[in-house]
Amino acid sequence: MKILCIDYGLCNFHNLISLVEDGHKVYVLTSEKYELCPTTLYKELGIHILDIDRKSVLDNFIESESIDLMISTDPTIDMINSYQHKLKYIGLTPRSSRLETHKWMTRCEVKKLGIKVPEILPRPIAPCVIKPIVTKKGFDRVNICLTEKDFGIFDDNTFYVEEYLTDTIETNVDYIMSHGKWSILHTQQKIGEDLGKMSNQLIHWTCTSSFGKLSKDDNDLVLDNAKKYLDWASAQCSRSSYIGQLTGFIKDGEWYFCENNVRPSQTNSVPYFVSGDEWLTAMHGHPEIIGESFPVDVNKMIVMPMEPDSPYPFDLHLKHNVAIPCGLDIVDDEYRVSLMMRGKSTDNRIGLLICDDNIPQGFVDDFRTDGNFSITTFI
Repeated sequence: MKILCIDYGLCNFHNLISLVEDGHKVYVLTSEKYELCPTTLYKELGIHILDIDRKSVLDNFIESESIDLMISTDPTIDMINSYQHKLKYIGLTPRSSRLETHKWMTRCEVKKLGIKVPEILPRPIAPCVIKPIVTKKGFDRVNICLTEKDFGIFDDNTFYVEEYLTDTIETNVDYIMSHGKWSILHTQQKIGEDLGKMSNQLIHWTCTSSFGKLSKDDNDLVLDNAKKYLDWASAQCSRSSYIGQLTGFIKDGEWYFCENNVRPSQTNSVPYFVSGDEWLTAMHGHPEIIGESFPVDVNKMIVMPMEPDSPYPFDLHLKHNVAIPCGLDIVDDEYRVSLMMRGKSTDNRIGLLICDDNIPQGFVDDFRTDGNFSITTFI
């Protein structure tokens, strides 16, 4: 089957690799600038990144290549209404996309479910969190403002203001939604990501973040609220299929909703532990295939290049059978952090997330011995 993926950043990585391994021909059109995309690495993996910037050219490509299936994970564009009668379709609909892009609407609906949300402030009062009412391409940043100097120009027709919760535990729930059914992949504590959302700063989350495991009581609290949300979200659209992430905070024994994304991270390194064909089946109304295949525990490493152009020890993944991270390319005949990634931090040093069900100690030791990347987090 010939598959075209409309990607948001590089949300689709391991699933596309798995589709190639199962014999499918895979093309990707990403929201990133083509000249910065990791085209060389993707070509080595059997995935073709396209340089198309107009719908008419895309239409001609779909027809000339006889594309069978479109996978669309960009919540800022509507693909289903243009292509559902021409192609098989997996992905977002305008209705499911709004669960991410229409932040104010989703917040209000979540509150009706009895889920806690941070208090609304009538105007920016430090410390606070300023969020767009509706996000658009290039206009999707949430700003944490600790002082009045961080406010910038505030327009209450475009933004709203929430209280800034302190002394909290940040939580993530990864889930799959497929034709009105859902399944949870895993939960985790994320530490330090808020530092990357401070107003007027360009800090990639890999430079500040680490992971932790939730206690049983905290995990039960997170799951109770996640199930409320997912039951509601599943009723909003029965045509869409996507991998999403629910973010919240635990404070004083209560879970607070922060946001919902209807796609994975823009550089998604998390494998799904299923074949490509199993992934396709899961996306056609069988989300439990992915949810039940995901390990109870996974290992995660964040590794940081010593220099922006440091060579990456790619061979260690082959030696120890560890899943490769998203965010690499082949630059000057060496595996390195891709040019697309480097602009996301002021010093051009961006970390990579390595995730697998078992990262052996030998891999960790060899990685340290190589010396071109430091290990900042390992759980």
